[in-house]
Amino acid sequence: MLTLLVMFSFFGDLLYLVIISVFSESLMESWPGAGEATTGLDHLKLSLFLAAMGVLAGSLGG
Repeated sequence: MLTLLVMFSFFGDLLYLVIISVFSESLMESWPGAGEATTGLDHLKLSLFLAAMGVLAGSLGG
């Protein structure tokens, strides 16, 4: 369980950095289906969702 939590935290932090550095502000303002995604909370929700998908895919693949 500790390994999954550490991996989830690592993926979440990594993806948060990717989200704030790769995606432009204009793209996030017109994010399809979700409306604007420009606040820190929106970035956090997206990074946690992607981290959960990464951990789930790794767990199922293993």
